[in-house]
Amino acid sequence: MDASHALPGVRAARSGTGRTRIAFGIRDRAVREGLRADLCVNAEIEVVGAVGHPGELTALLRARAVDVAVADIALRSGNFTDWLGGLRGLTEATAAELALFSLTVPAVEVVEYAAEAGVRSFVCGDDLRWDAVAVVGMLRSDAGWVSPAVGAALLRHRSGPRAGRAAVDESRQFMELTGREQAVLPLINEGFTDAQIARRLHVSESTIKYHVGNLLSKWGARNRTHLVHLAGQSARRRTVTCSND
Repeated sequence: MDASHALPGVRAARSGTGRTRIAFGIRDRAVREGLRADLCVNAEIEVVGAVGHPGELTALLRARAVDVAVADIALRSGNFTDWLGGLRGLTEATAAELALFSLTVPAVEVVEYAAEAGVRSFVCGDDLRWDAVAVVGMLRSDAGWVSPAVGAALLRHRSGPRAGRAAVDESRQFMELTGREQAVLPLINEGFTDAQIARRLHVSESTIKYHVGNLLSKWGARNRTHLVHLAGQSARRRTVTCSND
């Protein structure tokens, strides 16, 4: 089955075979080759290229058409802003989705800057090896993919010592949410896909997509990453207000 049919809201693959074409630049050779081997055996994914040196990913994206480009933050050369801007320009010109990769959770400031610049997907560690079809499908969706580890780090940063779910509970005081939206929001913050949320809440995936759309609209968020960011900010404001009372 085509990944674009398996995951509603995912853009149709441009490949004549219907497979999602992915290119990735990852510095660690063992991780890069392991990921290539895992993805190559999947009938719904076509690995266009896997490189490991600065500049090679840029050259690959200029030479080959891809649906998803995964760029290791460790591959950046020079200024991070210029490096990210160059990759964003290339992927936007070819209608490809850009996802940033890191073996470990990157600095929160890096994630926040990239999210503000329009990056909506952050892959960490073994996310792609965990459930390749689901994660690659989310990378190509309008919502994007936020690694559970990255989402948790954003919440910790924005809400101090409280855990992710507690931070989301505080943020509800700043916005009227339906009961179902209150159930969905913490799971988004924990990095679950729409399909996984649907299974946990025992509803259809289309129902979850409806609620996710409402949450994005109510928060004025561009994507899942931005939603996590805004929810954390709201929780942090609540903490400051309570401490000043």
